[in-house]
Amino acid sequence: MKLLLLAILLWSVPVAAQEAPHRHSLSELTGYWVLGGLHLGDGTYSMYLIGKDQGREAGPVLRHFANHPGRFAAMKWASAGAGFWGTWWLFEQDHPKLAWATLAGQVGVIGWAIHHNHQIFQRCCADGVPR
Repeated sequence: MKLLLLAILLWSVPVAAQEAPHRHSLSELTGYWVLGGLHLGDGTYSMYLIGKDQGREAGPVLRHFANHPGRFAAMKWASAGAGFWGTWWLFEQDHPKLAWATLAGQVGVIGWAIHHNHQIFQRCCADGVPR
């Protein structure tokens, strides 16, 4: 009986008209996944070097999660998402070129971090034996 009353109440409540949900464009999704993939690559190198005691996390926030791989990966992915979506939604409508330039800057910074970690990896662990 309670379920029937609840159904009648819900049926009688007027439903407000809703706008169609925002659909993400291919460029938005591509930018997000590229940046997320780069963060994943950077995190993989970082975790390997930290595990071999050949490096440390340079990011002050992520440094606290360096000894917990699952939490570290989650924070890396969250930072990629926050960095991309925050920038994209802030600039996309009014300043699309600025949105793309900021995204390119983020890709450049993460790309540099991967390159830096790869150089450390080549010096210390390329043959599987830490030096």
